[in-house]
Amino acid sequence: MTGAVWLALALTQTACLLWAGALPWPRQKLGYAAPLPTHQRRVLRAGAGVLAGLALWPCLLWRSDSGWPLWIMLLSVCSVLTALGLSLLPYPPRKPPAPPGHRRL
Repeated sequence: MTGAVWLALALTQTACLLWAGALPWPRQKLGYAAPLPTHQRRVLRAGAGVLAGLALWPCLLWRSDSGWPLWIMLLSVCSVLTALGLSLLPYPPRKPPAPPGHRRL
């Protein structure tokens, strides 16, 4: 593979990780319980869209006739790899319940 395809792969994987960071399930798997504010979710998703769009450019430069299918394949593969990697991570340990009569701060 040429350097353009590797660049497209790196941009696509980064876009998938940014998109996953805006979703609730991956954030729970990574130990962040609080939901993101709306503006932060929008920024993460916009960044993922920009990176995915930038990943299309090297694909089209590599081969103009097969750039679109390559880009779609890279998005699919990177999405599956991101989901698989997150599913293999263990959930963070839960705090034990407070004893009766005590309140947790």
